[in-house]
Amino acid sequence: MRAVVISASGLVSELLLDALKAHFEETNSFDSVEAVPQHFAWENCITVFDAGSLPGEAPKVLQVLAGVKHQRTVVMMSTRLDAVAYSGLVGQVSALMPPSSTIAEIVLAARLVASGIVILPTELAARLSKYDVSMPVVTQSLTDREAGVLYLLGFGFSDKKIARELGLHDATARTHVRSVLKKLGMENRTMAALYASRLEPRLGAE
Repeated sequence: MRAVVISASGLVSELLLDALKAHFEETNSFDSVEAVPQHFAWENCITVFDAGSLPGEAPKVLQVLAGVKHQRTVVMMSTRLDAVAYSGLVGQVSALMPPSSTIAEIVLAARLVASGIVILPTELAARLSKYDVSMPVVTQSLTDREAGVLYLLGFGFSDKKIARELGLHDATARTHVRSVLKKLGMENRTMAALYASRLEPRLGAE
């Protein structure tokens, strides 16, 4: 699977590409939608769109990607807008990442959506749930960080391995694991791992 970064920031593109290369077969970056070659092959792509550096271009990106098979989009939200302002993109994109997200968190989001998981900010998920919008359990009850922990539990990762993967202290990883178990009403990590493995297909199973 390929990862594509669309950002007007050269630094953001460089950092993301360096991190994404370890997890995707091929990576590309473009500084705008117009810079993408006309016959670019979008199939089986994860697109990371930096909305903060390209204000107003989200509709263009979604228009280009509409109907493309096995294409999923991660939107890095602008600091000028809160999560609810992006509610119109729900159902069209796979992940909406808060402005405070780190490069590591964006890359983890790309890996999660590659397996079909949808990630929404907590405040947006809460707002939508009031209107009975159907969403996966992972977006209703877990934070973005906890969703990542659940995904790694599905691969049988220990707390220490989860901590290394997410750049956390061991104690912080243990806290997130306990929180995931509590929110999902599960007695142990084995139950959570089985749930995670059945929730979505494994990364790279396309």
